[in-house]
Amino acid sequence: MRFKFLMTAVLGACTFGNSASSPQLVATAAEPPGSNCAAGGVAIQTGTDENDDGMLDASEVTSTTYVCAGENGSNGSNGSDGTNGTDGSNGTNGSNGSNGSNGSNGTNGSNGSNGSNGTNGLDELVAVVAEPPGANCSTGGQAIEIGFDTNTNGTLDATEITTTQYVCNPANPVVHDGDLTISNASETYRLVGVQHIRGKLTIDAASATSVDVSSLVQVDQGIEVVHFGGTVMAFASLQTTPSFDSENSLFSVAMPLVQQLDTLFVYSPSFSADSLTSVTTSIIILGLTSDVTMPALQHTPYLDVEGAGSPHLFSAPVATQFDSLSFVAMNADLPSLTQTFGVWLQRSSEFSAPAITSTYWLELDDTLFATLPVDPSHVSDYYLGDNANLTVSSPQTSIGTLDVYGVVGLDFPNLASANEFFVESSQMISVSMPALATVTTVSIDDNAVLTTISLPAFTSGTDVFVTNNPSLPTCQATAVTQFATGSEDHSGNDDAGTCP
Repeated sequence: MRFKFLMTAVLGACTFGNSASSPQLVATAAEPPGSNCAAGGVAIQTGTDENDDGMLDASEVTSTTYVCAGENGSNGSNGSDGTNGTDGSNGTNGSNGSNGSNGSNGTNGSNGSNGSNGTNGLDELVAVVAEPPGANCSTGGQAIEIGFDTNTNGTLDATEITTTQYVCNPANPVVHDGDLTISNASETYRLVGVQHIRGKLTIDAASATSVDVSSLVQVDQGIEVVHFGGTVMAFASLQTTPSFDSENSLFSVAMPLVQQLDTLFVYSPSFSADSLTSVTTSIIILGLTSDVTMPALQHTPYLDVEGAGSPHLFSAPVATQFDSLSFVAMNADLPSLTQTFGVWLQRSSEFSAPAITSTYWLELDDTLFATLPVDPSHVSDYYLGDNANLTVSSPQTSIGTLDVYGVVGLDFPNLASANEFFVESSQMISVSMPALATVTTVSIDDNAVLTTISLPAFTSGTDVFVTNNPSLPTCQATAVTQFATGSEDHSGNDDAGTCP
C-alpha cells in the first residue's frame, strides 16, 4: 500500500485578549520509515500556539499521531521443477568384460513460468479542513479526514473518507477583557459562548459568511462591523451596548432586546429592534429593501431612513418627538408624532403624521405629493424642489422662507411677509402673491416658462433679483425690483415683452 497526504495545514493564530486561550494548531508532515511507521507515512501534530505566531513550533507539539503506509508484500513462491529427461536406450550385450563406466545424468528440465503479480494497493489520503463551530467542536477547529483514493484521482473525495478526527479550539471565556477584533473567517470562533466584552467588538472579516453572536449580552464600548461577508447578524441576547455601526457592510441586523443606544448607524436591507425605546444622538438606517417597524421607539434627535429601490414603509407607532426627520425612498407612518424641528422627504409618496403641532422646516424633493403632507400652519420654512404634481396651498400670513424650485403652483392668498422668497428653475407659468408686501430677500431666477409675476401689494425688499426668465417681460421684473432698498437685478428677461 502506498501513501499520500493532500495538505499540510496550520490553523492561523489569534490574539484573544487578556482572558482568552490561544488557538489549537494542526500540522502534517512526511514521516520517514522507522519505528513509528515501518514503511513511512504522515505524522499529524497538534498543539497550542503559545507564542501566537501562527506556526506550530516543535516545543508546542503536545500530540502526534501517525497514518502509516503499508509494507511491501512477500515474494511469490518459486515455480515447480521441470520434468526429468527420458532415459537413453540400452546398448547390446557384449562379451563379458570389465564393467563399463556409468553413463552421465540427463539435463534438468526448464523452470515453470512465474505467477501473475498481485493488484497494486490504493493510496491513502489525508486532508485537514476547517471545522466550523457546531456539534463536533463548539468553538470550531480542524477536521482531519482520512481515506483511500478509490478512484485514483489524487483527491480525497467525500465518499472516500473513512475516518475523521477533530482538533477543537479551546472554549472561550464567558467574559472577555478588553477589545475583541475578528479579522478573518478563521477567528469567528472567538465569539462563541462569549457573553460580556469589556471593550469594543470590531468585526472586519469580509471572508466570514457567518458569525455566532447569539450569546452576547453586553459590549461595553460598542460594536462596529467594518466588513462582513454574510447576509444576517442576529444579536439574540444582546441587551446593552452604547453604539452599533455597520455602515460599510450590507447585511440584515436583528437586536430584539436592546432598549437604549447612544448611536445607531446600519446599512442593511432589513433591520429590527423591537425593544429599542430611545437613541441619544441619531438613528441612520440605509439600504432598506423591506418595511421596518420600531414598535417601542419614542425619541431620537435625528432620524434618517433611506431605502434602496421602490419606497418601503417605516413605522414608529409610539414615537412622539424627533428633532429632525429624513426619509429617502421611504414612506413613513408616525401616528403619535407631535413635534419635530424639520422634515425632509425625497422620492417618497406617503407621509402620515396627523398629530404634528410644530415643525420648523419642510423640504420635499422629487416626491409624488399633490398637496403638502403636513399641516402648513405648523411650518415656518419651505424648501420645495422637483415635485411634479405639487401645488402648495397655505392660509399663513407670515413665514420664514419659501424656496420653490419645482412645483406646479403656489397658493398663499394671505401671505403678507417673509424673510426669503425664492422661485428658481421652476416650471410655473405664473407667480401670484396678492398680499405679499414685505420680503427681506427675493430671487425669481431661471424660470423658463414664467410669463407673469403678480405682487400687487409688494412695497419693500432689501435685496430683490428677478433674472434670467426668458419669457417674462422685463417691465414686470422692474415692477418688483424697484422696491429694493439694497441690491437689485432685473437682467436676462424678455426686453421685448409688454406690460398691460
